[in-house]
Amino acid sequence: MINYDKKVKTTQINLYSCEHPVLTDPQYGNLFLEELVEFISMNKIPEEIIGSKNPVTFQFNPGFVEKQEHGVTGIITLYESHCAFHSWPELDGFLCVVISSCKDYDVAATARWIAEKVNAKGYKFKFLDF
Repeated sequence: MINYDKKVKTTQINLYSCEHPVLTDPQYGNLFLEELVEFISMNKIPEEIIGSKNPVTFQFNPGFVEKQEHGVTGIITLYESHCAFHSWPELDGFLCVVISSCKDYDVAATARWIAEKVNAKGYKFKFLDF
């Protein structure tokens, strides 16, 4: 049972100079989100309960932008809240991951795990407490 007196923690993890298909391929985005949820020991809401795919990942491609690589956005809905990511491959492989939850998890270990997963040359994280 969730303790509603507990503060919700939102963490933003910025990763720099990443080299991984998650930046440009929605299929890798889905796998990344599934593995992230497993790593932080949280629980995704089954698709039959929310009535749509979970996770949902798509590539930004407006058609009027000339660059070939476009970023990917993904989100997975959890019983504990959600995880999302946004990529900007054209900005030297920048990736932003946001985890929002009232459940505790090891943020530093999670940031390191993500950095290793996407071959980031650097990363930093910050908290937003509500």
